[in-house]
Amino acid sequence: MQLSWKNQVKQYLCSSQKRGFLNKKLIDYEMALIGKIRKNFWFVLLLLGFALAAFIIMDMTSAGNPGGTMDTHMGSVAGQDIDYNAFSRAEQVLFSGSGNAFANKENLWNYFVEQAIVDTESDKLGITVPKEELLDLQFGQNLSPLITQQLQTGALNFDLLNQIKTAIETDEFTNPQLRTYWAEQEKQIIKTQKQTKLNNLVSKGIFTPTWMAEESFHESNGGAKIAYVKIPFDQITETVEVSDSDISNYMSMNKDMYTNKKEKRKIEYITFNVRPTAQDSADIRAKADELRNSFSSTTNDSLFLATNGSSYSNLYTAKENLPAGLKDAISGMNSGDIYGPVLENGNYVMHKKLDARVVPDSVSAQHILRRVTAGDAAGLTSARKIIDSLYTLAVSGAESFDSLAIKNSEDGSAAQGGDLGTFVQGAMVPEFNDVCFLEGKRGGHYITTSQFGVHLIKVGKQIYNDRNNKYKIGSVALPIIPSQNTQDEMYDSVVDLISNKKNISELKEALGTRPGVSTAVSSNLEDHAYSLGSLGADNASRQMIKWAFNPSTEIGDFSPEIYSYSDRVNYYDNKYVIASLQSIQPKGPLSVAAAKDQVYNLVLNKKKGEIAAAAIAGKDLNSIAAQYSASIDTADISLASGFVQGIGTEQKVYSLGMAGQANGPVNTVVGGSGLFAVQTISKKDPGPAVNIPAIRSTAQNASRTSVASSLIQAMKNMVDVEDKRSVFY
Repeated sequence: MQLSWKNQVKQYLCSSQKRGFLNKKLIDYEMALIGKIRKNFWFVLLLLGFALAAFIIMDMTSAGNPGGTMDTHMGSVAGQDIDYNAFSRAEQVLFSGSGNAFANKENLWNYFVEQAIVDTESDKLGITVPKEELLDLQFGQNLSPLITQQLQTGALNFDLLNQIKTAIETDEFTNPQLRTYWAEQEKQIIKTQKQTKLNNLVSKGIFTPTWMAEESFHESNGGAKIAYVKIPFDQITETVEVSDSDISNYMSMNKDMYTNKKEKRKIEYITFNVRPTAQDSADIRAKADELRNSFSSTTNDSLFLATNGSSYSNLYTAKENLPAGLKDAISGMNSGDIYGPVLENGNYVMHKKLDARVVPDSVSAQHILRRVTAGDAAGLTSARKIIDSLYTLAVSGAESFDSLAIKNSEDGSAAQGGDLGTFVQGAMVPEFNDVCFLEGKRGGHYITTSQFGVHLIKVGKQIYNDRNNKYKIGSVALPIIPSQNTQDEMYDSVVDLISNKKNISELKEALGTRPGVSTAVSSNLEDHAYSLGSLGADNASRQMIKWAFNPSTEIGDFSPEIYSYSDRVNYYDNKYVIASLQSIQPKGPLSVAAAKDQVYNLVLNKKKGEIAAAAIAGKDLNSIAAQYSASIDTADISLASGFVQGIGTEQKVYSLGMAGQANGPVNTVVGGSGLFAVQTISKKDPGPAVNIPAIRSTAQNASRTSVASSLIQAMKNMVDVEDKRSVFY
């Protein structure tokens, strides 16, 4: 499991803005509620009585916990507890608020489950990771995949790794955040190493006997040629009745497919999309016109672009790659001229011509990199001194650039003499790009500093497809989004709409075909789910699912909350959602009613296929093809592939063809996509197996390779997992 530990401040700022929007809505709602309370003061007294009783009961029920503290038992796996506090600490250290919060929790839960299973099995077998081995995995010659991955991505470098090693040995970690992260990472390294040992223990025990090697040879080299007619189910016109008994029998024959390991529920939800009004668009256009004047007069384009939600780029674009309107106008524009505002992809956009010049279309280069950690002033000084000395050697010709790169570069290209191949603008970080495309000359040596450290660059070929100007453009886009007033009005209209509706059927009837409104039903959900159909993974989705699984929620209930979803780019409420609990499927075998939607067509097609098969029994392929206006097709099949050319993985057709005799009778089988009439034309005799040792080796390697992915899943299926995640988030 790859875990990120970068903190993203932007996400917090966006969530703060969102809280501001929600607080305003809460205030509006509270004001409306106060008015109702004034008219129903007797009801307030009753509520206060209930609240007081609830408080007393809560105090009584918490008496079992010392000091009334919350139970942190989050679940158990193979008898090992998963504690919520440990889970939360790991989440904070490893993710630090970055990425999708619920996806992170899902990944972390899976990690905790696997860790518990691996620890339990390792303890039984005496598998450990001693301290010396752990140090070797972190700092030695046999680095853990978790460490090598971070070295390859630049999250770690060898200098930092050595500093961490020294800090551990001397117990002088000066960075508490890094120390906490490293402690959590150690647990992952130990788990990964134990799991590797378990995998090796199983894989080394896999052996392919001679008879199995011979079977493998026959499967790979044997086969058959078949002729077949496919009759799609929709071309079978016989009338068929599907009863509840038919569905029940089908489910009985496929129990695993129609048994819930956990309770599942479905939510029906109505989505109200929030769209900008004509007035919103006019207001944004007016703002764009005002901004145009400032954009035109600014003397600091990079600051202006950053301040107004864009970013400054030193890349130059060919005329043919510019937006349509700008492409036609650019040649007649002077530097500093502005094109727009114009409407582009739901935005009012302005483009400013910043510069025009001839630049290469692609460049080849070599480089030597000395890595520097952000904020490490001493490391930067040291790296600069090394690069300066290498520059002198390279320019003087005292040693070849290739040799210097191999010996000194801390980049993955070192083994190739620092060769980066040929690349286009934007492929490298800005500082590197500027040297190669704007400042450097072919064969020249240049020093620059980037986020990765200090580079010595040797510019190679500068390739020009033509000598036409390319253009540096600064662009500002104002998205056409609903105003806060438009969002509030939509929210209020939804509140009014549901205020006197008893159930979702009444609400759907009242809505009719109202524009911007849609209704959907979720798939079967478990209590820890966080993604909901087209609404996706979101805190609102999670809260909706939690409400649906509340013990007090009954089928047909409306959620008391209107759920708000935000645009993830421009951070406004783009939809409001009303939810209703549609169904509850208890743990265990599904009822006929619950499975009917899934099973009905399967049973219908099976019965139609069986009736049609009886009707064509004894006929040849030509007669069958003529009866259904179908074609006779042929295919070569083999035991090794399990695939029938032209119809895909129809396992029953494949099995029927392999079992048939050459030029034998026509047999029928009901497949997944229709009824098939199949005749085996010829069989391929694989002959006696040859080179059994090689076949055995190939088969064993294939089986051993699959252990890494299949063993942990098999162990998961064998243990009891108590999952109480939904109590905590």
